Formats: sequence, structure tokens, C-alpha cells
Amino acid sequence: MSTRKTYKEGRFSQINLGDGNKILISRGSDDTRVFQVGFLGIPKIKVHIFSDLYISYLIGDIGITNDTVEYLAGELIKIDTLAGAKAKCLQLEADMAEKKGYKFDVPDDSFDGLIKK
Repeated sequence: MSTRKTYKEGRFSQINLGDGNKILISRGSDDTRVFQVGFLGIPKIKVHIFSDLYISYLIGDIGITNDTVEYLAGELIKIDTLAGAKAKCLQLEADMAEKKGYKFDVPDDSFDGLIKK
């Protein structure tokens, strides 16, 4: 089971996934990113970068006015694996694209480095 380890309103949240991996949701001035976290909480691998369009959708259409990080953490805490977190990020954006009538393409290399063989 995944647990939220740290949280700072509007800035970041770290989640310990059920499989032992850790992810960091970080809101910067330009975008919101999800990283796999390594030793000492240092971001190791970029898992996903949410589009500005998706963040605008959260704020405008869903009505999340203050804290998109908390919303995303609430969605990602339901996931237990790193690949599952990536899939959930893609699913959130795909659902938004479908509702808005936009085209959403998933790059072929989306899961590179996230699935252990």
C-alpha cells in the first residue's frame, strides 16, 4: 500500500509506493512533474511531466483553485508501482483530452526505465 511521506502545500508531495519505490510530485513555475526519487530524496528519473493544458483543466474545469499537487497526490497514492504511476498520469491526461475533444498521443518510450524485467 502506498503512503504519503511529505507534503508542502502547492509545492511538492512525496509518496512511498507499495513496491518500495518513491515518487515526488513537484510543482515548478513552468510545469508539474513526477519523478522517481533516489537516495536522500534526490530526483532520479522523470516519470511524467503534466501538460499546461491538463493543469489548466484542473483549475478551470474541475475547480481545483489552490493545490493541484494535493489532487495529483490523492490520485497517485492509489497506485502501488512505478509503472502504475506513469500509467495513471497518462490516464489522467487522456481522460481530460477525451472530455475536451483533444488528440492525446502516448510516446512509444513512455515506460522506458520504469518497468523492471
